[in-house]
Amino acid sequence: MRSEVAARPVFQQILYSQAWEDPDCDREGLKIGPQDDVLAVGASGDNALAFVLDRPRSVVAIDFNPNQNHLLELKLAALETLDPDDLHAFVGVRPTGARAFQYRLLRGRMSAAAQAFWDGQPELIERGVIHVGRFEGFLGLFRRFVLRAVHRRGTREQLFAARTLAEQREFYDRRWNSRAWRTLFRLFFSRFLIGRLGRDPAFFKYVEVDQVGEAFRRRTEHALCDLPIRENWFLEYIASGTYRVAFPPWLRPGNLPLLRERARETLRLEVGAFEQYLPTQAEGSFSCFYLSDIFEWMSEEAFAALLRQFCRVSRPGGRLTWRNLLVPRVRPPGLDDVLEVDEALSRRLHEQDRSFVYGNFVAATVLPRA
Repeated sequence: MRSEVAARPVFQQILYSQAWEDPDCDREGLKIGPQDDVLAVGASGDNALAFVLDRPRSVVAIDFNPNQNHLLELKLAALETLDPDDLHAFVGVRPTGARAFQYRLLRGRMSAAAQAFWDGQPELIERGVIHVGRFEGFLGLFRRFVLRAVHRRGTREQLFAARTLAEQREFYDRRWNSRAWRTLFRLFFSRFLIGRLGRDPAFFKYVEVDQVGEAFRRRTEHALCDLPIRENWFLEYIASGTYRVAFPPWLRPGNLPLLRERARETLRLEVGAFEQYLPTQAEGSFSCFYLSDIFEWMSEEAFAALLRQFCRVSRPGGRLTWRNLLVPRVRPPGLDDVLEVDEALSRRLHEQDRSFVYGNFVAATVLPRA
């Protein structure tokens, strides 16, 4: 097995500086407990940190982009060093002129490789690290060239004033859902612009959706009308460029003591692709698997081979969660006797998923070996 995208140039930079999957859905699907060993996509590190809150025995965060691991190391060092207000300021939730000073306070808690990376990127530190990913930059362009063109500031602020779903729906129908909104949204979130400005064209190799922008528009409408908007930090960041009311779990002040106590001893970071990492692991090494949307960019054959490897290294009864963005990847033929998909749970978690851009959520369990 080999990764089809790990060598793409886009992975030589920070692609995601925040998680764009709702960890609460994965935590419910994985049912993490004190005897669990979790294998997780590293990415921005936000959700690996969220899993620490469930007190597992271990969390291995793996990413084939070492810069993503450097980002997780920086976040871990910051939450161990800074109080909640300073942590928020340092990572970019609110303005501050003290980031360079704060970085000097915490850099010694990182590995030599992470120190070397961040020492050479002072401009990223100054920007606030939750804003420095390629995808976050793409969303910044959306705020600047679509949201501000379509809706005035007062309208954008009013979006988050609704207290009930009925108020959200009424505001969306009356004030938000204009022809300009629909047209510019579809254009901006087209296959062409996402591939060249947000992610990479290779992510669309197996996509058969004709109108990508319209698919994302419908999913956004679901978030604006059917999910409590005041609890949705994904929407808040997309619309405003920061968090003001809702926060991802690793940035909630009440979670800071537990993360300081357990994150360092629980987390282990690995650099590499799952295709190379899994064959080196023994059967039964892990019990929970957080897989984001990694199956999106691989063929059906590669999906089946990799999923079989996840089942091999899982303990009986191990739980897996993953998402489909635009490519349907649920359970390939031939794995019926190995993996069971909980369709009812998957459907419920998908419907309540605050990371609304995905087309499907899969929660599955590894069956006992015959």
